Amino acid sequence: IEGVDYEGVYVFKWEEDLKCLNEAVRTHKHKKAVVVGAGAIGVELALALNNSGLECHLVDMVETVLPNLVDPEMAVEAEAELRRAGVKLHLGSKTEKIVGDQRAEKVILDSGEVIDLADEENPYGIVVFAVGMRPRVKIFADTPLEIGKLGIVVDDQMQTNLPDVYSVGDCAQFHSGITGELTEGKLATNAVPMARLLAKNMLGENRRYGGFFNGAATRVGNIYVGGTGLSETAAKKKYDVVTCHSELTTTFPIMPEAKMVKMKLVADKKTLRVLGAQVVSGNPVTDKVDIITLAIQSELTLLDLANFSYSAQPYQSFFPANNLIVACAEGIMNKVKAEDLAS
Repeated sequence: IEGVDYEGVYVFKWEEDLKCLNEAVRTHKHKKAVVVGAGAIGVELALALNNSGLECHLVDMVETVLPNLVDPEMAVEAEAELRRAGVKLHLGSKTEKIVGDQRAEKVILDSGEVIDLADEENPYGIVVFAVGMRPRVKIFADTPLEIGKLGIVVDDQMQTNLPDVYSVGDCAQFHSGITGELTEGKLATNAVPMARLLAKNMLGENRRYGGFFNGAATRVGNIYVGGTGLSETAAKKKYDVVTCHSELTTTFPIMPEAKMVKMKLVADKKTLRVLGAQVVSGNPVTDKVDIITLAIQSELTLLDLANFSYSAQPYQSFFPANNLIVACAEGIMNKVKAEDLAS
């Protein structure tokens, strides 16, 4: 992209990047910023800059925020929260170039829209690219180490093609624990189990890594968003997919602190195997995300989830009569049954 080397343009990957960005905000007192990339890091960064008093624009070529975490309809609350906070969204737009006199004065989008970063005190502003990561493996380019499309090739015990050489974490390439196909999995919650497995095996155990399930979560203002497994969009590439949504409250509805919580469950219509889920709530969602991740890892079906034995308490759950996960599972099975009867 033209202008990425201009003054005021940053990437956001390492702690040093954060320090440079903080220094720029404090020293130059910029009032406008553009964040390119509406994934979890980009969204959190846009809110941080916005909360620091900058007019912040969030740009992504995809039509919704958090596209790798949730399907479009599950991003509605997050987008509303961003707009409510004052973040200006430019979705479905690609950053074409950054223009200025060797500094970030304007950002040009492929729609023709121009984001002017100058203000009464500064002739330029801040542009931050938060568009994902690639492993730094060029150092091994002229070695026998096998490098794949997504990183260093390893087996299910983290062994590379070289004796006594192992790789774990973001620099390692691995496959989905659901489809068996290569997939991105650059999450701390993937890197840590890989490292733990390797350490245990070095101590004499014989563990094997099952693949990426990519359970993850983020916070967007007062909204918590999480997802795991395959989204409906991803699942449709390989499965005949059926989905259902459920919406309850985080406590008994009569409690004053009750907040919204909704789930989308994704399953294979043929086998009823659980493939993925997404959760949005006014309270943290990692507990629900992790339950579904375990269900996917264990290859559970919708019937297993419908038979889920859950707890209930006025301050901590919905009425005993229903449960978010059970409601989704029952909803899909009812949908499949209705379709079968209709045919």
